[in-house]
Amino acid sequence: MFFLAIPKLTIPSFRLAIICFLLAFNSAALADDDTEQEIQNSPHTVHLDEQQLKHSGINTQKLQLGQYTPELIAYGSVLNIQPLLEIQNHLSIANANYLAAKADFSQALHALKRLQNLHQNKAISTRKLQKQQKIWRSSKTLLDTTRLQMQTLQQSLRLNWGETLSSDNKHIASITSGQQVLLSISLPANKTLPLGTESILVHPSGDRKKAIAAKFISAALQADQLSQGENYFFLAANTGLRAGMRITAWIPQPSKLSGVIIPETALLWHLGQTFVYLETQPQTFSRHTISEPIKSPTGFFVQDSGLVGKKIAVTGAQTLLSEEFRSQIPDEDDD
Repeated sequence: MFFLAIPKLTIPSFRLAIICFLLAFNSAALADDDTEQEIQNSPHTVHLDEQQLKHSGINTQKLQLGQYTPELIAYGSVLNIQPLLEIQNHLSIANANYLAAKADFSQALHALKRLQNLHQNKAISTRKLQKQQKIWRSSKTLLDTTRLQMQTLQQSLRLNWGETLSSDNKHIASITSGQQVLLSISLPANKTLPLGTESILVHPSGDRKKAIAAKFISAALQADQLSQGENYFFLAANTGLRAGMRITAWIPQPSKLSGVIIPETALLWHLGQTFVYLETQPQTFSRHTISEPIKSPTGFFVQDSGLVGKKIAVTGAQTLLSEEFRSQIPDEDDD
């Protein structure tokens, strides 16, 4: 048989032990009540009675898990394609001159070979052969000159307007018809267009909600002089865009972030912080700080999966803030 050794207690010590035991027992039984009371007594918590909640205009929404595609903001302009049309016109003329010179050279070469055969058979004089040789050399010089002119214009066209615009006239036709406009978008330094990018969003006054799609055409071979970043050509529908207009562009990035989208009406800004009110208990709201909200077309994205399933006040948040501050003001009768 074992005996539990109980230390000898004085009367005051015995009473203290009994009190501690009762407090521990009661704290376990009242854990839920204490938690709720702690929430309600928090300096960032607001509890409304039914009458207040009815007239506050507060509506809640449960946050759902969602994904957000980050966007790189870049800038550019609507291009005047008159220089492009002019160089294409010069190239067409140079190409025609080259083809004519090529035909003359081919004819002169054929005549030279014929006269060389005749001269070998002593059927013509040396002077006549030398005359044809002079014609042949002249036609060859003209052919080389026109070929060089054409190649120079082709290189200039590619250098200034990219490979696609230099070789595909269907894009030029859509621009000259007024259906589309050509955009030049310059990325910030040390940034590059994500591989496989087919379209971006653009708007002349930086309004993301009114942005329209622009189709990728090609990379430019020259960097932007101001940003020193890579330059790209895009085509967009002509929705009132004019040559020379400055353009804001939103370029989707390949990575996707997980989190929640919070309606703009739910967010409050105070003392340099951003926060929302979470419904922690029925009729009870707690202020929750939001870190680095990102503006999105449908609200603000927050990379915080811990908010998934939480209820937030999407309307009436300002009322909750006012009520929180009002409750922190001591009554005049308080000691």
